Amino acid sequence: MPTTEVKQPKPAGSRRTRWWKPDFIVRHWPFWTWLGLSALCLTLYVRSTQYGIITGTVLSIHHDVAPLQVARVKEIPVHEGSSVTRGQAVAQLDTTLVDTQLAEAEATLATAENAMAGYQGQMLSLVRTAEDLTAKTQEAIAQLRNQLEGDTAKLVQLRTIQAERDSLAKSKLITEQLAVELRPEIAYLEKQVASYPAQIAMNERTLEAHRKERADLQKTLRIGPSEDVLKAVSEKTALQTKVLETLVEMRKRERETYTLRSEADGVVSNIHVFPGAVAKPGESVLDIVSQTDLVIGYLPEFRLGLNKVGDLGYAFRLGRPSVKVKVVEIVPEVIPIPVQLSPIAAPLRASVRAQKIVFKTENPSDIMPGEKVEIRMQSDYLAKVKHWLVGMRD
Repeated sequence: MPTTEVKQPKPAGSRRTRWWKPDFIVRHWPFWTWLGLSALCLTLYVRSTQYGIITGTVLSIHHDVAPLQVARVKEIPVHEGSSVTRGQAVAQLDTTLVDTQLAEAEATLATAENAMAGYQGQMLSLVRTAEDLTAKTQEAIAQLRNQLEGDTAKLVQLRTIQAERDSLAKSKLITEQLAVELRPEIAYLEKQVASYPAQIAMNERTLEAHRKERADLQKTLRIGPSEDVLKAVSEKTALQTKVLETLVEMRKRERETYTLRSEADGVVSNIHVFPGAVAKPGESVLDIVSQTDLVIGYLPEFRLGLNKVGDLGYAFRLGRPSVKVKVVEIVPEVIPIPVQLSPIAAPLRASVRAQKIVFKTENPSDIMPGEKVEIRMQSDYLAKVKHWLVGMRD
């Protein structure tokens, strides 16, 4: 009898699929077509995000600490990386020269105050003397005029009596002795009355001289005729003293500038001039960087108008958590993007132009001045997905 060969079935799992063979690809063409289209869409999508990213940097605020005059640096009590506060002394310059100038100004002020006190006393004495002499002369003139008036009236009265006695003597009604009794007194009064005009004139000339002296004092003090001389003397000496006091105060303030202080809170980033070296006016001795919550982004020119104030986004950083940001300002100007921030590689001597946008962090963060970021204006989930896809492509 012929023997019948029975074929044994192959064990499960021994069959291999040759997916790279043409017949397999042809049989499964719908799957491969879908896979290719998905890869193409993903590539185009990721490529488009390259142009949709807003690149930027965290605003870096630098404060240059520089002297106002040439001086040698005496001490720098901080070092690079030191945290400083506004008004804190960060460098001390040598004050030998300004100390000498301040001492000279204070000595000049003290000398001037003594001299001014003597000058004021002298001028006040001259003014009082002139005023006293003027008052006394005016009083003397008034007294002479009163005497002239009284003696004239008395002389008229005596002359009237003498005329009556002369008439009675001619009639032999009175004695000769009584008739001549008033004549000596009348003669004295006549002489006295005659001398008064000359005395008054002399006193008037003296009064004019005293008035001239006072007027000369007014001219010396450069004040008007109606102004108070005593007040003017006091004001003049006070003004001259004030000028010298101002000079002393200026020297003190100048000395204060030899202590260089931080203009804001921040961190010392660089020290350019060390103790013992000479610092020049306007030359930075050290730099201070202040913490900021502002980010400067650059929106490509072909995407103008896609953002507005108040829009939210996320700033992604290399190896660090993203930070939520908000658009606070949009600069109405298109400028070239700095080469280091350009989202694409531009040809030689070409530049990518963009609009500057100012972002502000919504919450406190560890974002650092000068840090480069990529900003995506989507929700948190979409922004992170796109960021991950771009990372996968790169």
